[in-house]
Amino acid sequence: MGETDGHPIHPVVDGSAAEPRGDPGAICSVRGVRGRLQAAGLRPSRRRGQNFLCHPGILAAVVEAADLHPSDVVLEIGAGLGALTVELAATGAAVVAVEIDRALCGLLEATLSANPNVHLVCGDILRLDRDEMGAVGPAGTFKVVANLPYCLTSPILERMLLEWTAMSMAVIMVQEEVARRMVAPPGGDGYGSLTVLVHYYARAELLRLVPASAFWPRPDVRSAIVRLTRHTCPPVDVDPGRFFSVVRAAFGQRRKQLRNSLTGPPLGLSGSQARDLLGQAGIDGTRRAESMSLTEFAALAQLLPRTGYAV
Repeated sequence: MGETDGHPIHPVVDGSAAEPRGDPGAICSVRGVRGRLQAAGLRPSRRRGQNFLCHPGILAAVVEAADLHPSDVVLEIGAGLGALTVELAATGAAVVAVEIDRALCGLLEATLSANPNVHLVCGDILRLDRDEMGAVGPAGTFKVVANLPYCLTSPILERMLLEWTAMSMAVIMVQEEVARRMVAPPGGDGYGSLTVLVHYYARAELLRLVPASAFWPRPDVRSAIVRLTRHTCPPVDVDPGRFFSVVRAAFGQRRKQLRNSLTGPPLGLSGSQARDLLGQAGIDGTRRAESMSLTEFAALAQLLPRTGYAV
């Protein structure tokens, strides 16, 4: 599908026609998942967005995309019943599996007892610090693999990109709409502040669409597998605080033209200041935020100190 703003997109494969071949185990089939939960007196939690992957082929595609080796450390977010955890452990990598549901943690302990390279953590990924996450420490890099709950995708992404600077790669399952936003080019459908955040920190690839039928319970929308590979250096040389102040202001009133949206928070420029800034950067003030590339946002941010505007 070519290049978009320096972010190649792999050909997308829609798995809706593909069916699982056989039953690789009780933790990766609808019958197996339902049976294990019923035996434990449990039901999927809508509040926590629990949709269990029941498609061995897609499970294998996620593991393959992470390109794991025995020397790797991988953080799994939302271990569920352990289907993906077991496959990750089979690569020989050290696996830190995080699950917030304490009832599922009890089942996971039994499932993972034969995998000494798995460290199970029962807790909230948005609250855990590095010490609590055990093997994922500050000494070396690690990879993230996750089937993210739709309701928590944005805050988890922000933590991954902003806080976990040692994360070298992430392979995540997200709602298709979010995946499209993550890889969108300037001017494309869904291009917004999330797109800019992702592209600033990583190369984003949409690898595969995942049908709702691959999960139980079945969600209302399709999902997609996305791979994020962290940049060694951001693609634009600019102070990130100033850069994202411009981005937040521009998208804070995204229906407005830039000469008007830049007057909003956090910049709070006057109309004349906004026009002056845009003129110095050579950017048409009648454009809107969704048409702006990272290079153009950076050009505006770099001009802020010279023009004396507060950030």
